[in-house]
Formats: sequence, structure tokens, C-alpha cells
Amino acid sequence: MSSFHDYGTLAVKVLLWSGGAASTLVGAWLTSWLSSKTHSYHDALNKHRDELKEKVLEPLRRAIESGYSNPSFSVEWQAKPYKSSASLAEMPVEFGPALSWSDLGKGIEDKLEQALLEDARITHHPELFSDWIKFRDSWSSHVARRVEWVQHMSEEILRWSILPAHPAPEPSGPYVMHLNLAKFIYHWFLQIPTGNLHIEAETNGAAILSDGSTSYAKGPGQKIDGLLQFLNSLVEINKVKASEFAQQLEKLQL
Repeated sequence: MSSFHDYGTLAVKVLLWSGGAASTLVGAWLTSWLSSKTHSYHDALNKHRDELKEKVLEPLRRAIESGYSNPSFSVEWQAKPYKSSASLAEMPVEFGPALSWSDLGKGIEDKLEQALLEDARITHHPELFSDWIKFRDSWSSHVARRVEWVQHMSEEILRWSILPAHPAPEPSGPYVMHLNLAKFIYHWFLQIPTGNLHIEAETNGAAILSDGSTSYAKGPGQKIDGLLQFLNSLVEINKVKASEFAQQLEKLQL
């Protein structure tokens, strides 16, 4: 098949060689041919842009609107770092509660068609995707700082309570779910409905700190009373930090 250049060269030669009506006829044919090719090109370009909008830009917009609000966490049962010093009689990997969260930015990108995503990022919308990457990375750093904050509160709860970390060494013994309590306080700051903590007395002098669905701590009644008081003081101590995080988040979302 002849290339566009071949057709153009042929048309020019014909126009130079012929004259009058023949020249007009070939010129009209060339104009029509060029118009058809141009129209086909623009149709293909518009179709590609529509595809980018439908499969990349719109999903990205919806994900940002629905996912980037107040970052919340959950407490999941996860493997702890490998213990290289463990003897052959020990388990080198232990499992326990750990804070869990998802990296929204990577999760969003993984769900998009990768070829179209790369095309949009490099060819069609480089400035838009440059801004997206800056926002995505800033968000991840912001969430990481929040995780450190919640972890620190959980360590304070465990240290102050002087109760064994959950799961309790003894099946019916005392314990404190320090990570869950730190998450409870964090969600309270976010104004995510958390219920309220209350103390349930047991017949043997022990007490349980609960929100009605989860038992967060168990121990001597006096110690559980003190723990609830400490949690209230922890809220007061962290109000300024919670406000700072809220302001940082607001700036990110502008």
C-alpha cells in the first residue's frame, strides 16, 4: 500500500503535468482524500481521549472523592518481624495485633489499566499526574505520621496500665488491648461513631472495660477504674496534636 507521502508526490506530479479541468479534478480528489484522512485521525484521537477519561481519569476522580477523607485504621492479627535469634525450639515468627491501613494511592493505580495510565501520565496529562503523585506521596507521609501517633498512644496505655498485652498469657487472666484502645481514642478525635466506654464489674472483684461489643481490658476493679481515668487524660493531652493533624489534612485536600 502506498504511503501518504507517495500519494502526495503523485498528486503534485499530476497537477504539474496536467492543466485545466484535469488539474481541478485531481485537486478536488486530493482535497477530499486529505479531508477523509484528517477526519479519521481526529475520530481516532477523540476515541482515545474518551477511553482515557472513562478508564483512567474518572476512576481516579471517584477514588479521590470517596477515599481521601479522614484516614482510619483497623487492628488486625499479623505476623511480627522474623526473630533471627530464635532457637530451634522456638517459633521464629510470632503473630499478634498490629495496626493495619491501606496505601490508597497504590491501590487506586493498581486497579487502572496500566498501559492507559502510563499513556495519560507521560503523553496526555503529564502536569495533572505530576500533581497527583505529589498529593499521593504527601498523603502517604501524612498517614505514616498518624500511625506513629496512634502507636505512641498505645504504648503509653500499655505502660501505664501495667496489664499484660492482649492476648492474655492466661486464658482468663487480666489483659489490655492497648492498640484497640488507642484506635478508639483516635476515632473519637475523628468523630467516627465509637460508642462509649464503661466498666462492667465482675463478682470476683475484677472488672472489664467495654464499649458493649468489645472488652478492651480486664483486671482488678480499682486498676480498671484508673485506666479509664488515664484514657480521659490521654484525650486531653492529645487534643492539640489531633487539631494539628486535622489542619494538615485540610491543607492536603485543598
